[in-house]
Amino acid sequence: MFSNLHNQTKALIYTAIVFILAIGVSIVPNTNSLLYMLTPTAAALIMLLIVTRDGRSRSGWAALGLRKCGFKWWLLCTMVPAVIVALSYGFAWGVGALVIDVPPTYAGYDWTAFPIVVAIQFVSAVLTSSLGEELGWRGYLLPLLVNSLGERKALFATGLIHGLWHIPIILLSPIYHQDQNPFLACLFIVVSCLFLGPVIGYIRLRSSSVWTASIFHSAHNVMWSVLRGMAVPTSGIALYVAGDNSIVVILCYMLLTVWGMKRLSHQDADVRSINT
Repeated sequence: MFSNLHNQTKALIYTAIVFILAIGVSIVPNTNSLLYMLTPTAAALIMLLIVTRDGRSRSGWAALGLRKCGFKWWLLCTMVPAVIVALSYGFAWGVGALVIDVPPTYAGYDWTAFPIVVAIQFVSAVLTSSLGEELGWRGYLLPLLVNSLGERKALFATGLIHGLWHIPIILLSPIYHQDQNPFLACLFIVVSCLFLGPVIGYIRLRSSSVWTASIFHSAHNVMWSVLRGMAVPTSGIALYVAGDNSIVVILCYMLLTVWGMKRLSHQDADVRSINT
């Protein structure tokens, strides 16, 4: 349809499409989180196959970062978010904001099956829900913004857009962070993604792989799911101190972002093109 659009224009059109899809999914009766998490990829496919038709060439698909696995980053991408989310619950427990009450089963299975169940949940997230987001954010959008804005601005812009994308599902449906004040939930998730985005994006660019982003995202979400099922709040502040968009998580990702920005300043690494 439009074969000569500038990267920044593509990014703007993509962002508009993904927000339209997000609002549409949010107002569908009995909507679900998986459908919502697939909207960034759906928007990318609309761009590749209909709007720009870049999907007609191998280079259009190669830019998404699917061809490289980034294996050497996998352990880091698994451990860092898991530890950060665990720290948030540990801190909340330490200050008395919650207690740990281990249920008799996990996801309906005996605890002896816990490693297998969690592994299945993790792999499933990497291949479906997390990839549904990351193929759009860090696979499609981030390279466009890097090539038009430079790496630093692109990392923050992608994180901000990612954060704002959560607002429709929080305000228009009852399925996400319904236990928090909706306006505080929106604020916390936007700030959280603002600093999470540069961390995931930094790794995605250096690994030339969107799989590393999906693994990071999955480790974050799975650890949150596991610990949320064991935590019993004793204070309202627990909802804002522990969890995926909590103050502790925000501070941790903020520190990692500062570290990453300092590394960029020493490397003269405004990435103008992606090595796929």
